[in-house]
Amino acid sequence: MSRFNMDSKIKDVLSSEEAIKILESYIPGCSTNPQLGLIKGLKIKSLVGKGHYVGLTPDQEKEVLDKITAIE
Repeated sequence: MSRFNMDSKIKDVLSSEEAIKILESYIPGCSTNPQLGLIKGLKIKSLVGKGHYVGLTPDQEKEVLDKITAIE
């Protein structure tokens, strides 16, 4: 069973080194960006469709979500 799903909070995702590596591979520096604090309480699903704000294409956004929700 996957550790994360669309209802997981960003702060929980950031507690996983594996998830951080995935995020950093697509968005370098994101895990240390001070503005990250603004979204830590949000659920993953609330960020779907907003990847373009950080330079992700829709395909890249889907890849990130698929990889993170596959973490066990």
